[in-house]
Amino acid sequence: MTDNIESLTLEQLRLIRSRLDQISDDMTDMRLRMGSIETAIFTIKRDSGSRDEVDLRQQASIDKLAFDSKS
Repeated sequence: MTDNIESLTLEQLRLIRSRLDQISDDMTDMRLRMGSIETAIFTIKRDSGSRDEVDLRQQASIDKLAFDSKS
């Protein structure tokens, strides 16, 4: 009887360990994917900032042309 309980306990512990290994693998994958998403968001923000800078320069040029034409 004791052997049977020990066997069941060991079997459950093996199943728990196996599941923890799967969860660990999933978390590693999720960390990699999250890193990729963070990189993509950073790139989008950087590109958006660059476009804003170009827009500001163009607007400054337009304003200068408008001011020069009035003078």
